[in-house]
Amino acid sequence: MEKTLFPQETDVDIEVGTVSQDYTHHNQLLGAQGILNGTITVTNRETNEHRTFRIRTMPKDAEFAPGKRIIGVLTGPDNTASYTNFGFVNGDKIFVWKSKKGSSDKKSSFEWYAYMLEALALGIDSFKKKYEVLVSGRCYVCNRKLTDPDSIKTGIGPICGGRGPKKTPKKKK
Repeated sequence: MEKTLFPQETDVDIEVGTVSQDYTHHNQLLGAQGILNGTITVTNRETNEHRTFRIRTMPKDAEFAPGKRIIGVLTGPDNTASYTNFGFVNGDKIFVWKSKKGSSDKKSSFEWYAYMLEALALGIDSFKKKYEVLVSGRCYVCNRKLTDPDSIKTGIGPICGGRGPKKTPKKKK
């Protein structure tokens, strides 16, 4: 059986918005006002699979959810724009939108993400042992956003570090 980073079927009774243990340990996800805005990458220490999440406050003049904080997961190749938003963030709670929820029998991946992030933000030991949380930075060479765990740790992206596709110089006419 293949292990996955965020299993859709678990023995854990997931109830999003209700991680309610009294933990005073604060890590890089949790500030004085709750879960912080930013881009984070969470890696499963056992499988090395990872997911990247972006938490941001919508502009006051946005058509959708003006002034609200939303969370999305990176689902495409552009680590600045390819996010699928799935819920609201309020303090240290994540509320998954109805359209992104699963059934009562089978919770969605989005519900699992919310539960896991709340648990990590609260510093629950079993989640801290299983998952590593990295705050995204920028490449020291080209200043692009870093979301790959190895790139975040080294400070250099895969292209600048020689691990990705090479940039081909533009030909002069």
